[in-house]
Amino acid sequence: MMNAIVPVIDMNNRHNRRKFIREASNIIEDLELVNASFIYELFDESHPGSYQSIYSKYLDQWQQVISMLIKSHKFTSFAIDRMWFANNYQIQI
Repeated sequence: MMNAIVPVIDMNNRHNRRKFIREASNIIEDLELVNASFIYELFDESHPGSYQSIYSKYLDQWQQVISMLIKSHKFTSFAIDRMWFANNYQIQI
């Protein structure tokens, strides 16, 4: 999941690494919740639905969570890859 959070500062510096980890730790749970919920619902037999419908539902949630995080936090050491969810879970033909 951490590859959805992309550093925008030099990570060779110890101070910058700590700053990145500290800032990313504040939001990683929100992103991971969407990811884990998607995987859980995908394999949960009590939730019927096509892959595309489940994927679309959680892609929307992913985008909403990112928008909420951007509004509520000021990121200085990283950026969030908005396309991470789509790049990892979109059906490839």
